[in-house]
Amino acid sequence: APRLLWPGRDIPPFSRYRFAVAPQRSSILYGGSAELSVTIGGAPVRDQVWLLTRQGGRGVQRAACFQEGGGRYAQRLENVTQPLAFCFAVGRARSHWHDVELQLQPQVLQARVRLAPPPYTGLPVSEFPAGQADVAGVHGTRVTLTLTSNRPLREGTLTLHRRGGAVDDDQVIEARLLSERTAEFAWDLQADAEARATLRDLRGTATAEPVVLPQRRLPDEAPRVALSEPPEFSMATTGAVLHVSGQVDDDFGLARIDWVRGLVGFHDRGVTLRRGPIGRQAEITMSLDLGAVGVEAGQTVECYLEALDNNPRLAGAAGSGIARVKIISDEEYAETRRAEETLEDFLGRYRAAAAAMTAVLD
Repeated sequence: APRLLWPGRDIPPFSRYRFAVAPQRSSILYGGSAELSVTIGGAPVRDQVWLLTRQGGRGVQRAACFQEGGGRYAQRLENVTQPLAFCFAVGRARSHWHDVELQLQPQVLQARVRLAPPPYTGLPVSEFPAGQADVAGVHGTRVTLTLTSNRPLREGTLTLHRRGGAVDDDQVIEARLLSERTAEFAWDLQADAEARATLRDLRGTATAEPVVLPQRRLPDEAPRVALSEPPEFSMATTGAVLHVSGQVDDDFGLARIDWVRGLVGFHDRGVTLRRGPIGRQAEITMSLDLGAVGVEAGQTVECYLEALDNNPRLAGAAGSGIARVKIISDEEYAETRRAEETLEDFLGRYRAAAAAMTAVLD
């Protein structure tokens, strides 16, 4: 009678069977699958149990169900790409029709990375498709990941996991929606890590796979300082003028170069040679008048170059090797020169005698 009175309603034919369908309302991702089951009671099941499906105005499709025991039967929906409805049937009896909600899964159509190095490095901003180049930079580099989806978005989440770190230390970054289908994540590069970004559409459906973005922190090396002159050890008189030369370079830029000198046993005294934006390389050339300094014979002068880079977070400092100059008197210098000349004369005579002996033997 109800079927005749309300022909538009879903009223199954009368039977003694009682159908307990699970799940009654199913959600399937586009192209996905789902396990459907029914427990039939009320009367013994003597006929084949079928899963009936229909899509829009198309006809009804049927698939035989597998018995799992205890009056339970199951069948699987595969590769669902359109909304459909299903029910279970035994002979002329059937359950109610149940709708399957098809969730269209968002996909990432475009992923771009923007790297903005800290101003002190002097490096330009770079932008490229994700995966085309390494995400690498010094500490403080601003990383921006922009993702464009095929579906309108509700939210996005990026998890930044440091390599070797604990899961509890992961940094979670929420997306900023630039438009209906574009989301942006931004963070400061601090260590080697792996970023995983997931988008969700308006229905809450997440992308099948997260966008994985490895990042690598580049070191900011300390300056390299070399002192060419004077050599590591030398001697000079009290009135001599020493020639000082050296080279300083840094990977991103120098902030200060100092010249440090002193006598052994006394405090060193430093003089700033250059300060401010110096650039990445600098040549140092100067003279040191020992007479103006007021050194005395028997003393030893030590000197070296020291440099600081322009990293505002943690300035790197480095120094050259120490050059030691022993101060001698004019008399000691004259005696040393005489000894050298005597040795040179002796060596000349020895070479001549050796050559004559070699000629006689030949």
